[in-house]
Amino acid sequence: MLFSFWSAPGIRGLNQGKEGGGRGTARLAAPKGPGVKTGDGQPGDLRVAVLGAGFLGSAVSAKLVAAGLHTTVWGTSPSVSAQLVNAGAIVAASPAEAATNAEVVITILPTVAAVQSVIFDGGVARSFVPGAVWAQMSTIGGAATADITSRLDRLRPDVLFVDAPVSGVDTLTEAGQLLILAAGPLAAEAVVSPAFSAICRRTVWWTRAARSA
Repeated sequence: MLFSFWSAPGIRGLNQGKEGGGRGTARLAAPKGPGVKTGDGQPGDLRVAVLGAGFLGSAVSAKLVAAGLHTTVWGTSPSVSAQLVNAGAIVAASPAEAATNAEVVITILPTVAAVQSVIFDGGVARSFVPGAVWAQMSTIGGAATADITSRLDRLRPDVLFVDAPVSGVDTLTEAGQLLILAAGPLAAEAVVSPAFSAICRRTVWWTRAARSA
C-alpha cells in the first residue's frame, strides 16, 4: 500500500534550540543497506540531506540539527538559511550537492514535477551513495509515487526508497508530535530510524516494501 503526505498548515518555532527532539523508534532491527553506515544507532553518525526546506522542511531540518545529526539542506530562503546555519546545518548550493555523501535524503517538495525535476533532472539520482535511503515526504499521491519508484528502480536499484507520509504536522515543533507512516524495504529501517526519531514521536511501518527489493 502506498500513502501520500498531506500538506502542513504552517510550522512555528523554527529556531527553538537543541532541546525537544522527537521520540520515534524503528520497529525492526533491519540489516544495513550496502555502502551505508548507520553508526550502530548513534544519531550523530548519520548524514542527512533535506531537499525543499520550506515551512515544513525547515522545521524538519531544525529537528535533525537539534538531535545532533549532520544535516545539509537545500531550497531555503536566505533568512531561513541563516537560521539553520546558526543552528548548525550546512546549506548546499544545489540538490545534488546536498545529497552527495548523505546516507538519508529527505524530499519535502511542493509538486510531483518538483520531485521529478530535483531527483532525476537535478542530478540527485546520480549523487545517491550506494545503499542510501530516499525518504519521500512530499504530497504527490500513490500513482506518482509508483511511477517515481519504478524510475528509481531502473536507474539506481541500490538506493532504498521509503514512502513517508506524515500526520500531526501542525504540532511538529511542539514536543515532536509528528507521526510518520512509512512504507519501504526492511533494510531501510535501520538506516533511516535515527532521522525519523529526531523529527517524530513514532514511526509506523505499514508494509515490507514500497518498491521491489
